[in-house]
This record gives sequence, structure tokens and C-alpha cells, in this order.
Amino acid sequence: MPPIPLIELCYSGKYDKATLLKRLYGQGGAFAYLGTKDMRRVEAMIEAGDEAAALIHDAMLYQVGRAIGAMAAVLDFAPDGLILTGGMAHSARVVAAIRARCAPLAALHVYPGSDESRALAEGAARVLAGQETAMTWPINPEVAVW
Repeated sequence: MPPIPLIELCYSGKYDKATLLKRLYGQGGAFAYLGTKDMRRVEAMIEAGDEAAALIHDAMLYQVGRAIGAMAAVLDFAPDGLILTGGMAHSARVVAAIRARCAPLAALHVYPGSDESRALAEGAARVLAGQETAMTWPINPEVAVW
């Protein structure tokens, strides 16, 4: 989101801090426009002819490509490869769009799905075993410093 409209929204009096944080972290992106976080549902909407869903989907893929390009810039646009993972990597539409957009940079390696739950459990086990110190995510409305 552009900074000036965000600052204006913060001081508009329409929202409190907790509500704005929730809107930015959890209720933004495709959800804010289409009411779902499930990209399979978004793709079904597109297949059914929903032009708004297609526009939002394309904008999201544009943002992903832009982020990849920004990261590639610090590697002099010569990364060894690109890795796409997570739930959206199951989508042939998403993979094809990112592959087409990023083909000049490097080969795209696709690993659909994720192991977040396993990684979280293993991390908790290391903390309980005293091998690591527990960390707190900084985006907590009660303790965040802005």
C-alpha cells in the first residue's frame, strides 16, 4: 500500500490500531478484495468468468514477480535459481505465470506444499530441550514499536 494513503487511514479516526494491524496482517491482499484466502477458490472464480478475480490474481502475481526482481537485484540479476514453494505452488496457473515472468533470471524450481507445522513443532522441541531460545514475532499489537 502506498505510504501516504496508509498514513491518512491511520489518522482518519475510522480504525483503531488493532483493527488496522488485523487489516494489514491477515485481512489484506486477495482476501480484502475477494473474501477468500484460498487461491483454488479464486481460480474457480476466474474460470467462471469473474473479471475482478482475474484482475486481483494477476495483480498478486505481478507483486510476486516484482518482489523476486527486487531480490534478484542484490544478486546482480544472476541468481543460481528460484524456488517456489507453499500452497500456491500447487497451481499450474501460478507456476506458469511466475515461470514466464522470471524466466530471464534463472530456472524456477517448484516444491508445492509446505512443512510449516513440522518446522514449528521441531522449533518448539529445540526450545524445550534448551537448544534454542524462544523468539517472539514482532508484529504484536500489544508490544509492537512503530
